[in-house]
Amino acid sequence: MRTNKPLGLLFFFLLAGAPSLRAQVSASITGVVTDTSGARIASATVTVKNVETGAIRSAATDDAGRYQVLALPVGEYEEAVKKPIAL
Repeated sequence: MRTNKPLGLLFFFLLAGAPSLRAQVSASITGVVTDTSGARIASATVTVKNVETGAIRSAATDDAGRYQVLALPVGEYEEAVKKPIAL
């Protein structure tokens, strides 16, 4: 019985590489909020809006001004930041 080793190896490598060919189905947005002097802003609210669907998600900045919005559908987003000013 004759076997075709090159074809078998090609099939193996195609199957081994299949997980890396999956489409990306979620995204995340991370960043740091700073003022005009470069100081980091804690406790600000970051809102991201999906341009296509209008869906809105929010996150708060930590003590170092960092934020993360995870598990977003892939798409185009607009960001807005709000921080109440104490008088």
